[in-house]
Amino acid sequence: MAVTTEPPRGHRVAEYQSWVEAQGIPIHRGYFVEDFKEAEVAPWALRGTNGCFFELAGQEGWTQICVEEIPPGATSTPFKMATDDLIFVADGRGTTTIWADGEPPISFEWSKFSLFLLPANFWYRFSNMQGGRPARVVHYNYLPMAMETVRDHQVMFECPVVDKSRLYGPSEFYSAAEAVQVNGVRSNLWRGSFFPDTLAWDKLEKTGQMGVGMSHVGMRFPGSPIWAHISAFEPFTYKKAHRHGPGTIVILLSGEGYSLMYPEGGEPVVCPWHEGSAIVPPNAWFHHHFVLIDTPARTLALHRSRLHPGLGETVEDYERNEIQYWQESPAIRERFERELQSRGHASKMPPDCYTDPNFDSSWGRQGERAGGTPEPASTDFATRTQDYRTEREAN
Repeated sequence: MAVTTEPPRGHRVAEYQSWVEAQGIPIHRGYFVEDFKEAEVAPWALRGTNGCFFELAGQEGWTQICVEEIPPGATSTPFKMATDDLIFVADGRGTTTIWADGEPPISFEWSKFSLFLLPANFWYRFSNMQGGRPARVVHYNYLPMAMETVRDHQVMFECPVVDKSRLYGPSEFYSAAEAVQVNGVRSNLWRGSFFPDTLAWDKLEKTGQMGVGMSHVGMRFPGSPIWAHISAFEPFTYKKAHRHGPGTIVILLSGEGYSLMYPEGGEPVVCPWHEGSAIVPPNAWFHHHFVLIDTPARTLALHRSRLHPGLGETVEDYERNEIQYWQESPAIRERFERELQSRGHASKMPPDCYTDPNFDSSWGRQGERAGGTPEPASTDFATRTQDYRTEREAN
């Protein structure tokens, strides 16, 4: 896995780290994933498959990211753990079978770009439906922090207590996602446990808040603190610089370009990407994404709990978490224009965005509200926390 420079090691959870090293499979470090489909893997005895771990600079002990490769025609060893696990299919086709002791198994099919939730303490196994090629899935969960507080591995991986109502409730757990009603109003937020094709999903809506030519849709998972969103970017445009806490992974579903990541006042790390790449911005590092080809780019972002915002989301001046185009260093757009010119293309960014403070009247997602004044960080955090609870409990 290529990296631009050796990153800081960040916070490391000793219990989780010892467990990872004991698995005897590759551990990839850096700022970004060059391609999940190509990362080196090795036999993973615990799972009966192949696998590798990623310890990227921006995870900082909050989240686990690992790849599991199921060989052609093979089935993994049954496994369970005490935290929810979100699965993204990087390549291949297969099935998941999930069950609780004493209950009937539930099976469903998946393919490349599928996204689904495995609720805590249920047994599950993967089967590769293709006989001629391996399948690769990406695991995203909060296992490091769980192992920081619960250090008994029997409790973490063999707990007999399970909330059967999550899987065997009155409604089908893996049914189609539904739009969420927040305070009786439909928002561009969808709730479900299985999204069959995140690349083809057409529920995105136009929004200029985070950048020129952007579309967006939010995703929530029943009873789980994990959340996600999908963004799309038009050709030859880029997203505003913004920052947040650690642990979020941004997976590239389509397109080609690069991301810049940098601490305030620091030099940027350049992360080139294409379909199958991923970045994990370190805590409070600004980052934005640049599209270099004539087709749209689409990203899938998987987040840690909204109830633990981290330093990047609690600075006193909340506006400073987002840089408007007219506030950014000219070097940002100059680099972008040079990259495009070397490929025979030109920027599609409106010239006014670099000179007019009123270009975006809403000041984006995190800044001054239209016609109002900036909200204190504490107030905004309380609002977002309540919104999060409302969204989770919404039908």
